Amino acid sequence: VSLARTLRRTDSVIPMLHQAQAEHPGDFWVNFTLGILLGERKDHAGAMRFYTGALAIRPNSSAAHNNLGTSLHDQKKMDEAIACLRKAIELDPKLALAHNNLGSALREQKKLDEAIACFRKAIELDPKLASAHVNLGNALDEQGKVEEAIACYRKAIELEPDHANAHFNLGQALRRKGDLVGQAAAYEKVVALRPDDAEAHNNLGSVLHKKGAPEKAIAEYRTAIRLKPDFALAHTNLGGALGEKGLLDEA
Repeated sequence: VSLARTLRRTDSVIPMLHQAQAEHPGDFWVNFTLGILLGERKDHAGAMRFYTGALAIRPNSSAAHNNLGTSLHDQKKMDEAIACLRKAIELDPKLALAHNNLGSALREQKKLDEAIACFRKAIELDPKLASAHVNLGNALDEQGKVEEAIACYRKAIELEPDHANAHFNLGQALRRKGDLVGQAAAYEKVVALRPDDAEAHNNLGSVLHKKGAPEKAIAEYRTAIRLKPDFALAHTNLGGALGEKGLLDEA
């Protein structure tokens, strides 16, 4: 398990842990760690299998219930996810991550007031949990409370300056306020952190276009299309920008 944690980014780690699990099927940490690493690789069904195995060994593990809940969430099995996350909280009421994850699942079900209560509880338990501030901002934004949402995103960025989702969502909220300068700064940070984020490049292009920088906007639209060739909105935006420059055939 210790070696797996050291080699977690390598291709050899999963086969190694599968071998360890075959030899020691009753070891909690082998099953739990396999769940974590499979989840990181987006194999949510595989992660669920090994978290379930871990819980068969330690039924009262709040961490395993929490992680199983997130795997179920990733598979859009919301009712099952919520049940697991509630169990995690029952076992450990101070587990901030479980409150945060429960809020995310409830938000998926459009239960925004309940979700907000969960996010606030997570922040109360762990004020430095940046993801809870982002999630709270998302739920408040969906309720039309844009200023409160912006404050949440800014707090997340204060806690974790390289939190790409916080910068992206801040840009989205500032767009609804018409703040071009703030939007540009937010999306520029996103593309610096996630150069392969097609939507961020497209959104940055839109802001630059509105700010009167068509050449830079066109470059961002082209990048978005290179990253995501079937991105219809980026093609539309590029066509509009080219048309305004008189390049009608290209447009």
